[in-house]
Amino acid sequence: MFGMQCISDYLNDKTPVGRRQYNRAIFVTAGYMYEGLLLIDSLKLRYTNESFFERLNKLASASFKRHRKIVQEIRHSLGFHLDSDDKSTKAALKHLKLPRYDLMSGNSDRIMDFYFDFADTIDLNYLVDKFNSDQPESETLVEIFRCFGDLATEFGHGGDEFLNGLGKKMNFHQYVD
Repeated sequence: MFGMQCISDYLNDKTPVGRRQYNRAIFVTAGYMYEGLLLIDSLKLRYTNESFFERLNKLASASFKRHRKIVQEIRHSLGFHLDSDDKSTKAALKHLKLPRYDLMSGNSDRIMDFYFDFADTIDLNYLVDKFNSDQPESETLVEIFRCFGDLATEFGHGGDEFLNGLGKKMNFHQYVD
């Protein structure tokens, strides 16, 4: 929910800082969600027959396969790519042919108000190249963000149902509802 709040805080902020915060929040939150999906997989054996685990368990179904692949790629290549061998940047630059390249922007002299637009241009183009399904790039990007949003919604609701159900099962009624 921290990541979703960060996304929400900058959803309509078109300033350089707002664009930076919004994009980074999506990338980091997708990384968190991927880690959460790994946690869900580890809980399956123990809770798969519990009704309060159904919604989380649904995230492992075929209907969310593309969604999972997208957050996995964002986690491994964009959100947490802190390794020295950054393959996503090299792959995106190889195919990047834009009419204009915005290196950076800002709305004050303070360094914390700068946004290095080109970094996110590279990252977003990498995703488009990776998940393009013979449609215009803008439609591919919309689909990627829609998949992220759908998965985040189901993940949040499923997590809420799981925690409430687990609380009831453990007789922690003061934390439920």
